[in-house]
Amino acid sequence: DDESVDAIDDQSYITALDGLRAKNFQIILDELARQTDGVKLAILDVGCASGSFMSLAAAQGHKITGVEPNKKLVPFPGKEV
Repeated sequence: DDESVDAIDDQSYITALDGLRAKNFQIILDELARQTDGVKLAILDVGCASGSFMSLAAAQGHKITGVEPNKKLVPFPGKEV
């Protein structure tokens, strides 16, 4: 049915966006590393959505705090990464 096709299209769209976001987030983190001589930072991510940027930054050793005002975008409130 049309609804299941839309769901498939939506998921592929979301997956494509996730890949683009990850590339953009890495560019941001690379620039931060360049400007701070690689010092690990305490980063506040306001509007963190599902936490993609936070997860990537935490994996690189940064201390991350995220705030998301939209409850629908927060899959695991209170989750530590």
